[in-house]
Amino acid sequence: MSTARAAGLAGLALVLLIAAPAGAHDDAHKLSGSKLKMSDPAGRIEKRKFIFKAKRQLQIYDVSEDLTELGANLRVAGPGAADGRSGMIYLAPGAWKRLGKADSPKGWKYKAEYRYPYSEGVSTVIVKKSSSGGSLLVKAKGQHWPYYILGPQQGVEISLTLGGERYCASFSEFKKNEAGKVMAKGAPAPSECSSVCGNGEIELGEQCDDANDSDDDNCSATCQGCMPADIEYQSTFAALQELIFDSEQYQCSNEVCHGSSQAGGLDLRAGASHAALVNVASTINPNVVRVFPGDQDLSMLYLKVAAKTLGTAGVPGSPMPSAATTVSESLLGALKLWIQGGASAGGVVAGSSELLEACLPEPGPNKIPRPEAPAAGSGVQFAMPGYHLGAQTERELCMSTYYDLTAPGLVPDEYRVPCPGVFGANDTDECFAYSTTLLAQDPQSHHNIVLIYRGDYGVDDPGWGQWRCYLGANDGEPCDPRQVYETGTDPCPDGVCGGDDVEGVGCLPSLGDPYGPPDFGFINLDSPQVAGAQQATQLLELPDGVYWTLPMQGIIVWNSHAFNLTSQDTRLEGWANLDFTSDLSYPAQLLAYIKYIWTQDVPPFEQREYCATYTMPSDMNVFWLSSHTHKRGVRWRYYAPPQQPCGDGPAPPVPFSTGTDPDCLPGQTGDIFYESHTYSDPVELRYDPPWNLSGSVSERTVKYCALYDNGMNDPSTVKRRSTSPMPYPTFLPGGPCAPEDTYCIGGPNQGQLCQNSDGNCPGGECDACPSRGGVRTDDEMFVPILYYYSD
Repeated sequence: MSTARAAGLAGLALVLLIAAPAGAHDDAHKLSGSKLKMSDPAGRIEKRKFIFKAKRQLQIYDVSEDLTELGANLRVAGPGAADGRSGMIYLAPGAWKRLGKADSPKGWKYKAEYRYPYSEGVSTVIVKKSSSGGSLLVKAKGQHWPYYILGPQQGVEISLTLGGERYCASFSEFKKNEAGKVMAKGAPAPSECSSVCGNGEIELGEQCDDANDSDDDNCSATCQGCMPADIEYQSTFAALQELIFDSEQYQCSNEVCHGSSQAGGLDLRAGASHAALVNVASTINPNVVRVFPGDQDLSMLYLKVAAKTLGTAGVPGSPMPSAATTVSESLLGALKLWIQGGASAGGVVAGSSELLEACLPEPGPNKIPRPEAPAAGSGVQFAMPGYHLGAQTERELCMSTYYDLTAPGLVPDEYRVPCPGVFGANDTDECFAYSTTLLAQDPQSHHNIVLIYRGDYGVDDPGWGQWRCYLGANDGEPCDPRQVYETGTDPCPDGVCGGDDVEGVGCLPSLGDPYGPPDFGFINLDSPQVAGAQQATQLLELPDGVYWTLPMQGIIVWNSHAFNLTSQDTRLEGWANLDFTSDLSYPAQLLAYIKYIWTQDVPPFEQREYCATYTMPSDMNVFWLSSHTHKRGVRWRYYAPPQQPCGDGPAPPVPFSTGTDPDCLPGQTGDIFYESHTYSDPVELRYDPPWNLSGSVSERTVKYCALYDNGMNDPSTVKRRSTSPMPYPTFLPGGPCAPEDTYCIGGPNQGQLCQNSDGNCPGGECDACPSRGGVRTDDEMFVPILYYYSD
């Protein structure tokens, strides 16, 4: 944050935001503060506490807005590097209850279990109105309350927005103000309620916040973005329509090409193009659709435009456009983002405005159309419960659904096979075999792993939580997941009956709050994977004769990790299609090698590359290969055999800068056969025929390397202590670095340790962290992934 912006803050900011409907008031109501109490005992994060009270406030007079629909956000932050900061905390609508009658409410009460990470420690919020003056109470405590008190705080500002009414209070004098404890009483009303432009979080009065102070992008240095009068297109697709399809430069929709003549049966004229593109089979290759929502590599439109822009080979027919002019790389990038974002007709995809060099409305959460289910008797579609994903939040959770395909006709006899003895209590007399999976999910997802429970407990076990409807007419109502199969009546029309959505990394009960029955999972080694994806969609077609099996009935567990970087709440949905097969020769297997998953240690403003090897089992046939890092993983490479095994001892592989294990350094023998540069859209290699690895150890050994950039090429991307979310559970790797491990950002001392003091960073701030391994997307991972079968 710039010095000017820091100076503009009167003090530490605590902001409770509730989305206001159209017509919200512009003026905030200033409150006097009755009490503030914060504690953060050194080394005892479970004892943290936060209490704020405001009493006898005549300004609190309207509590008519329905908070069970609007929800809330809470933020605690300070202007200096030593001040605590919580980031934006979402307070879910389902945790609010009305006080008083529906037609004349007296207030609202938020109650949550502070021990669960979804509440981030916030246990109680109470807002009441009264003829003698209203009141406000906020309480938080425990290890999930993310506010550190490392030293004296510079001030306090409290802000509350209920529908169209905004409230704020501030403290500038303290009864106690020291490391670990802050207490204050009787503060006068503040002169204004301020936000912090440049912290990457959208707050009161901001239209955007891209964590920089540049006016050269579509979010200005005052966090106002494109003003309404500047909007050129109402959606990303509308801009693509005019700038590519209708452009005189490219002439895609002219009369001769894809206008009235509709060359190749494709109409790209405005009003007709979207329906002619999305999920419509290409005439040049009916097995490939023109636009496959979520995956540009499965979209003929993108492949043909990229063939001309990037010179890629292997695309059937002529590259597009047929005119002499080539579509620019920035417009091609916008087309790619639009497809990855779900290919909607009316949405705005984050990042597309900059590539289009045009003003668009503020990006919102992108949705993907529900894929068409397999035809009756040819496959099955499973639906994930549409769980809540608040604005500016990240969640990794587990939730369950139930299925039963034992009724006659649902699975034809030719697809029924004996269960292979790996499904425990679900090893009924029969399983079904399938050979194609399509996992489609809203583009906010980072990963989705679909698992099958193979334990002894049924849907009545309390480990699954309360089964209830997600979305649809009965959203939130209890349901029995067996009902639709036993009676034919769906308890959740237009929705999904699912168990509780429980926070947890990888659904690992040993690493957090228990999930599922006592025998569910153990690092997922006994919960076979049904399907998976690292992006919005993944289509996996197995080679001839290769198959998976599932019991005819069972409980599906969804491990979904997603983040919503927009200012709007959403419900994240997903679906898994399985196509049956009767071609049964080899069972498919998955390898996700996690031995070195958290080996990274990249200082601020540096790059480091890490390498290791993996020796494949003999006669392994690889048919799909990819990689997995988080956002600072800027390059992944695989090196072909022969390789000498290295980095395979008890210690993790070493960074190239140490030079202590030359066999594991990049640039050694072996051809590079894979290179990927985008963590959210990693390259997927499909081998047809499969790649057989046999012979000696060196002939079966592959080397893999990942390069991580912690702000070297772009200092604004350096990991920051103030904005790094805590991991869950808190003992897992990642999260904010320790104060003594913090470095300067900006100024002549950039990249030097600063001992948690801005005073050691002239012209800058003390906030940069090393980038290390962890479970949040702000931390890193190093995982090779492949599918194979064995002879």
